[in-house]
Amino acid sequence: MVIKVNGMIRMIGMSLLAASTPSIVSANDIALTIHQNGTTIVGEFAGFVDNFYIVTTQNGTAYVPAAVVSCEGTGCVEMSVPTAAAGDGNL
Repeated sequence: MVIKVNGMIRMIGMSLLAASTPSIVSANDIALTIHQNGTTIVGEFAGFVDNFYIVTTQNGTAYVPAAVVSCEGTGCVEMSVPTAAAGDGNL
């Protein structure tokens, strides 16, 4: 799983490098910054499905796993972490 995620991150970063910029240019745009290497992908927010951001960039549509990026913009989704019920002790 780790190898697959790292491969996806590398592929996303390399294929969308031309679309990378740290600033937001419109209300529907989001900027996704990959934790591992700091690459930023900017595009129009197109949706959020199965913990993946769907972003339309000048290079096409990208499906970016939310767990490996930080998001800036109005289309960002707040990630929630499951917590144990009080006194339960299980996650």
